Amino acid sequence: MKFNELHARWMREDPEYRAAHAASADEFALASALIGARSRAGLSQSELAQRMGTSQAAIARLESGRYLPSGRTLQRFAEATGTTLRISFSDPGATNELEACIAERVRKRTAQPARTGSGAAQTVSLSDATLQAVQAHGEGATPDEVLTYLVQKYGMRVRPNHLGIALQRHRRAGKLEENRDHRWFIPAAQRAS
Repeated sequence: MKFNELHARWMREDPEYRAAHAASADEFALASALIGARSRAGLSQSELAQRMGTSQAAIARLESGRYLPSGRTLQRFAEATGTTLRISFSDPGATNELEACIAERVRKRTAQPARTGSGAAQTVSLSDATLQAVQAHGEGATPDEVLTYLVQKYGMRVRPNHLGIALQRHRRAGKLEENRDHRWFIPAAQRAS
């Protein structure tokens, strides 16, 4: 059976598949627009990366649709591909599906800022929040406990690999230590001061 036939069948019969497909539609729309612009410009990922002053891997990440690039990055992408970046806001029922998908994705990301106990929005970097999470657990914190703390305290939803990067950076800087049980601690010398 061909994939297109399976896709059509699952869209008809499987509500979970339909929901997952709808949830990823905006990611695919943006990725498709980026890939289309690069292809129309006749550029490989490596050639585009060179024009943008970045790596081929960064272009692959852009085109994966897994994260929302900044406006500045989109502008650089447009300049490198010889296209014009246009951003507009439209109703969810707009005729331009790509614009509606991007606008909805941005709205979701900015709709709920992290809140403190007083209800005021608070901005904190992942680096600082990670240190605070480890400090809050006097007996040391596992990565799962740090992730839970970040969600509860700051409303941060962090990918485990991003947390791992933050923890390792702090370890290399001497701000954190890890024991055999994979618990993270503030070094004793820093706790005393």
